[in-house]
Amino acid sequence: GALGITLSLLAARVSMNFSAMNERDNNMFEHFGREMLRPLPKNARLIVKGDLITNSARYVQRCLHFRRDVQMVDMAMLTYKWFVPVQGANFPGFTWPGTHYHPYEPAGFSMRGLLDANFAADSATPIFLAGGWHEEDFTHDGVYETQPFGIVDEIVKVGAVPFQPRRFLKKVKRALPNITFPPAAMVRESRSHKYPEGRWERVVMKDYYQAHHKVAYALLTWGLSTAERHTAAMHRGQSPPVKETADAVWAFERCVELIEWCVERHPEPVPSFYFRNLGICHQRLWGMQPTKQEHHEAMIRAFRGYIDVGKDDPKVQQEGGFDAVVDIVRKADAGQQVA
Repeated sequence: GALGITLSLLAARVSMNFSAMNERDNNMFEHFGREMLRPLPKNARLIVKGDLITNSARYVQRCLHFRRDVQMVDMAMLTYKWFVPVQGANFPGFTWPGTHYHPYEPAGFSMRGLLDANFAADSATPIFLAGGWHEEDFTHDGVYETQPFGIVDEIVKVGAVPFQPRRFLKKVKRALPNITFPPAAMVRESRSHKYPEGRWERVVMKDYYQAHHKVAYALLTWGLSTAERHTAAMHRGQSPPVKETADAVWAFERCVELIEWCVERHPEPVPSFYFRNLGICHQRLWGMQPTKQEHHEAMIRAFRGYIDVGKDDPKVQQEGGFDAVVDIVRKADAGQQVA
């Protein structure tokens, strides 16, 4: 009868949508929280910002009793005047230089003030940051900076330790997150992706690949600054240091490996700057190893990817260097080899 027909229609509807609605194997937030805390040193101090980062880490700590030794404070909660008086004693690893986090209010403290006080009280225990600096507090500029350490970043004093690319990668490699995403999350095409833009799962995936890319970016930044110094030295008639040149080539090669890994796995759309930075790495490698033609070809492929993303994105088109990349590819299409 009518009831049977209705039940049949409902059953068909459930069957059609079950795979889309089934979250049985979705443990992405747990894995994200675990991988955030896993590589941190014992009793590390961690300052967190943002819903995904804060709640994922808090869940695995409080509910799953994972890495309870890490002292984690929420940057947003620090802005409340009641937090330090009420909760401050629960974080014995931290020193509080004021009543609350607000650099522009009486009795408040800035991020620099917080870091100064804590490094002075305990210089041996590192401090990490997840979610980035506060957008309206620039007091750390020129005094403290961050270095990638997996999903989080380690806060260090500017210039305290010279950047050594091989040592840096060896240190941070074990901190890189390793998450096995459910099969539905590994679909590359946006139209058929179970976790499209707007889903928190998509944010997890973006942050996961960005944790790998920012290591590549640190190597790229060092390599570019080193190449500039070498160019200046050659203009003065001096030969650049042989070891530093070899380290720069090594850094660019590792950068290529890291970014290619991200590009091959990141769900579409792949961020434009992945392609741009990959192209720059190959561009520099070709300049340092002109006999290796494969670097020029790989540079053009990466720059094509950058242009392909940017052609529909005005923000990308307004980036410094976009027009130069377009010109490089245009000349390559005409048979010229330029960098």
